[in-house]
Amino acid sequence: MSLTPTDGHLPSVVVQGVRSFEGLAERRNVHLHFESTLDDPVARFDETKMETMLANLLSSAFQAAGEDGTIQVIVRPCAAPPSAEPETDGLELVVEHTGTQGHPPAEDDLWGTRDEPSFRAPDDDRTTVLVIDDNSVVCTLVRTHLEPEYRVEEAHDGAEGYTLARTLLPDLVISDVMMPEVDGFELCRKIKQDPDIDHVPVVFLTARADLEDKVEGLDVGADAYLTKPFEPEALIARIENLIATRRTLRESFRDAGTAGGKSRHSSDEAGNGAEKGKEALPPTAEAAPLRDRIEEAIAERLTDPDFGVSELATATALSASQLRRRMKAMYDRTPVQLIRHRRLEAGARLLQERADVTIGEVAYAVGFNSQSYFSRSFREAFGVPPSQYRGEGAAA
Repeated sequence: MSLTPTDGHLPSVVVQGVRSFEGLAERRNVHLHFESTLDDPVARFDETKMETMLANLLSSAFQAAGEDGTIQVIVRPCAAPPSAEPETDGLELVVEHTGTQGHPPAEDDLWGTRDEPSFRAPDDDRTTVLVIDDNSVVCTLVRTHLEPEYRVEEAHDGAEGYTLARTLLPDLVISDVMMPEVDGFELCRKIKQDPDIDHVPVVFLTARADLEDKVEGLDVGADAYLTKPFEPEALIARIENLIATRRTLRESFRDAGTAGGKSRHSSDEAGNGAEKGKEALPPTAEAAPLRDRIEEAIAERLTDPDFGVSELATATALSASQLRRRMKAMYDRTPVQLIRHRRLEAGARLLQERADVTIGEVAYAVGFNSQSYFSRSFREAFGVPPSQYRGEGAAA
């Protein structure tokens, strides 16, 4: 890594970096404080590297401090390093925190069985935001503000970003405009012309604030255009608004009786999963009502991404361990596997019944938080990706 040091006002640079985290500090009720004890604020340093280091240190401090903590940033004199020029004073940039992360979730919240993560626990099923910017400081800032709610992935140029978008199938893309090789405009154009990811919202986050640039951004298909320096709250609000359309579809899907999901499994027992479960039932009078309670509980909460083993156990008046044992005998599936499969079955019906909704919207409507996780699970269950399944249904 090469350094390009220049003379600059160090406290001013640090203060600017600290201020970019003030919104996050307010949301987490963290006291963020800056202090400088320098007699002479002018120092020789690489401003870009300093911004990156500070952003990384603050990002780590926020993760470690958790809620209601304190983070203090200090710039102060120190002994000069051995490599410094004679008579050169050394400086320290210190980021200290107090407070600890919240308690880890209980084991039942994390695991369906010892070797199978619960449906709501894996990071794979978190709403995924892909940040594309050749400035690592911007990537770190965006990541820090979004990671409490979203899974954040990074790319550092347009070409890498497009490749990663096709691989990850993110739920939203945040991109700079001015990038080497493939700029943001061309990247957005490529995304919007790609049938596999053309539905993914694209938000431009750029220093180019001219009206002509905004018009061009919207012309290539961008869903929002924000300028740097950005307000984290404005970015979060825009992201939430763009994702809210999927929430609307989820609610309409739920209000419609889960597209026939409840009657399909609890009344006429149509569908491969229910038929196999019925055939596997032990010949006891007590087992059938339990099966009905399981299917009814899953159908009623199918669109709820937080519905997992604990909630199903409560609905069936069993402990989590009892539920796993009984379902293993009845379905030869764990609760997590059955919930996921019922969601995939509902997604398959929705793909064929609603040509006006995207695959990402379908995934969200049936209780998934991530299109990529839904697509992988769908392929494993049905042998083809959702797009092919929809095409085959239309052809039939």
